[in-house]
Amino acid sequence: MKLKLSILFILLFAGLLFSQTENSEQSNSPETENIWALQFQILDNFQLGTFAGSTISLKKVLSGCSSFRFGVSIHTDISDVEQEYKTIPTTSQNNVSQDEDQINLSITSLYLWNTPIKSDVSAYFGLGPTLSIAHYKSTSKNEGSSNGTYTITENTTTENTFGVGLSGVVGVEWFVKDNISILGEYETIAIYNFNKRKNEINFGNSVPDNTDERKGNVFRFYSVGAKLGVSIYF
Repeated sequence: MKLKLSILFILLFAGLLFSQTENSEQSNSPETENIWALQFQILDNFQLGTFAGSTISLKKVLSGCSSFRFGVSIHTDISDVEQEYKTIPTTSQNNVSQDEDQINLSITSLYLWNTPIKSDVSAYFGLGPTLSIAHYKSTSKNEGSSNGTYTITENTTTENTFGVGLSGVVGVEWFVKDNISILGEYETIAIYNFNKRKNEINFGNSVPDNTDERKGNVFRFYSVGAKLGVSIYF
């Protein structure tokens, strides 16, 4: 833990140095304010994937030595399954239905400081908040009859997670053209998650027969690892 914190402080210090650095060399990097860029991650076989957000990753150049990155990830999954079981000879029958709803939202924003190394290469450091929200609900219903006896069981599980933390990056950007750059960076995230889970079992009554509620908090400090990406400026 002490080693990781030391690395984080070194990155913070490096960012402050970057913000103070001035370089008189000509650079191919965009220096005009309010220039935007879309960012993509370069995967195996040169396929493009997510970078700072699976839905969108935007970068705005604020000045020659600073910029702002904004990433959003949204994932939704809704399913509805119905099944029917019978025994032969018909002594029992079961109808099973299951509904699942899931949505995940994460937002990361970074303020980036950069300093030119060469005319077309810049080093940068970034720091900013990260926010994540996740909701999951699953409802399964089992209606059955066996030897003239009818039974019904409904199981509902609800889980909500909220996370808030800090993200830090350090990397290098190489401008292969005036409006296209290749970048490589390392990212480290510290996040605190709050989780609440509720499970209800109902045997056909209006009031749940069994309810289980759990709450928990988790702190995570981890490295995302190295990423290779491309920025397209416009």
